[in-house]
Amino acid sequence: LAAHPWEAGSEARVGVVIRFDAEAAWWADRRLDPAVERRPTRDGGVEVTLQVAHLDAFIGWLLTFGAEAEVISPPEVRQAVIDRVRGVA
Repeated sequence: LAAHPWEAGSEARVGVVIRFDAEAAWWADRRLDPAVERRPTRDGGVEVTLQVAHLDAFIGWLLTFGAEAEVISPPEVRQAVIDRVRGVA
């Protein structure tokens, strides 16, 4: 079974880069699988790369962080998050 909702699904997996600010970086360090690629940022945050197979579940989860998390890439996933926030999707 998948450990997180965004890992389960029939969609092709896509690597999504997320930047967590310093307020939420601790969460990534403690809650995400140790195998998840992490890169510290200069402001005390962290960037992680997650393999996403269920985009809708991923967006729902990501939005729980509010402004403390931002999709960096790929552009189509970033746009999907923006569309959800604006109520387009």
